[in-house]
Amino acid sequence: MRIMATGLLMGAMLSACAAAPGGPSADPRVVPLPPNSLPLMLSNRVDCRVEAHPTCRMNPARWHELLTVQAEVNARITFRDDTEIYGMPDVWVVLDRPGYGDCEDYAITKKHELIRRGWRADQLRMVAVITETGERHAVLVVATDRGDYVLDNREARPVPWHKLPYLWVQQQVTDGSMWEDLPVIATAAAAQPDAWPGE
Repeated sequence: MRIMATGLLMGAMLSACAAAPGGPSADPRVVPLPPNSLPLMLSNRVDCRVEAHPTCRMNPARWHELLTVQAEVNARITFRDDTEIYGMPDVWVVLDRPGYGDCEDYAITKKHELIRRGWRADQLRMVAVITETGERHAVLVVATDRGDYVLDNREARPVPWHKLPYLWVQQQVTDGSMWEDLPVIATAAAAQPDAWPGE
C-alpha cells in the first residue's frame, strides 16, 4: 500500500464517494490543484502524467486487460470512507494487496495496474462525476479508438462513458498537477457493458 496524497482538489469535490468516441474530453477551463497536492505529483510522476488526449487502439487482448484489472481491483478493495480509515478525508492510496479504500483509491489503483501492464498513462485519466443520487464520485476513464470506457467501482465491467447515469464534472490533464472543468455533460442510460466493443 502506498499513500499518495491528502487534500487534493478532488477532496473538495469528492468528500463523499458513491459505493461513445470522444467521451468526456471536451476543451474545458483548466484549474490548478491546490499546493498541498504537490507530494502526489512529485513522488508519482508516472502514475500522474496525462498528456494531450491520445487514444489506445482497442483489441481483444486490451479489452481482456481492462476486464481483468477491473475485476481484480474491485475484488481487492473493500469500500470504506477515508475518514473511517485515516480519520481525515481524501487520502489517495494505491492498494497492491487487499485492503480498504474509497472511490479515488479504486480509480488510482486501476490506473497504476494498467500502467504496470504497459498502458500509457496519458490514455488513462481520473474523472470527477456526480452520480444519479447526487453523490460525488471518482472513476478512471480509458481513452480508446472505440470510445471512452469507464472503470468504476460501482460496476462489474468496463462501461462506455455515455451509459453511466452521471454528471461529468472535471478531468485530469497535463502532468496531473492540473484538472480541467468539463462542460457539465449528463448521461443517463443504463450500463450494458457485456461484450468486447468490437462485437
